[in-house]
Amino acid sequence: GIFCANFLTTKEGFPLCKAAYHGACYRDYADNLFPVQRTLDDDEDGREEGFEADDETKDMFMHGRDGDHVMGVCFECDVCSFRNVNERDVCWSSDKDLRTLRYIRRALLDVMWSRTTDTVKSTFNRMRRDCEEAEKELAVGHIFPKMGNPTAKDEDGMGLAIIMLHASLRKGVYTNHLQFDTVRKTVSWAWHAWTAVMRGEDGAVFASDDKTMHACEAPTRSKWFQRFVMGVKKRMGVIRKQDEALTSEQLRALQELGDVLWERAEGVEEKR
Repeated sequence: GIFCANFLTTKEGFPLCKAAYHGACYRDYADNLFPVQRTLDDDEDGREEGFEADDETKDMFMHGRDGDHVMGVCFECDVCSFRNVNERDVCWSSDKDLRTLRYIRRALLDVMWSRTTDTVKSTFNRMRRDCEEAEKELAVGHIFPKMGNPTAKDEDGMGLAIIMLHASLRKGVYTNHLQFDTVRKTVSWAWHAWTAVMRGEDGAVFASDDKTMHACEAPTRSKWFQRFVMGVKKRMGVIRKQDEALTSEQLRALQELGDVLWERAEGVEEKR
């Protein structure tokens, strides 16, 4: 299954979290708002063509997998994540709050799908087997720290992830949504704004010759947020349109390729 990091614990006076899911039951909403690239090619109008996906491929990015909560980054359920971002509980009669929960669900699924199903499955199965076999013959106690994050604070960048997902739904030049290369510009302004507010003094400086690196606590640099961005890229894909003139070398190469294909063609109809 998938367990919230706060399962059966409380967070700063909020009600007890009881969020646990069967992997396949933790799904995006039926009327998915967010773009998912499932084909190899798009036509000029942005419609998908030329590639049929099998049922397993069509279901990618739409649900969780058993073990997603132990893949190196913290998983806090939709409600706990909402509490972290807003420092209050969900108002279930508020359309704004309910809409925000949809974005949180999408962000959490994107983090999960930054890792392939095979990686999640093999890692989880190995962990379970090692622990079960060891516990039968050995006294190993508790090898993991106690679950639960007692503070309601957005330390991983969920709030920024919500803003980034919202920006991705704007109409693009070629499609009805922005492309990933445009969406990720949200990360750029967030980083600059954070360092400006912190006056560039939020971490140590590491220097070697002419290269300088800064230790930073900005949410865009968290491991969770890096996984989120990777998951968004995998889900949306990267589609590029030719928007510059071809060089003379490229035109000659295309002409030579066309000549070869014409010579190989059999019959008048194929040569056309």
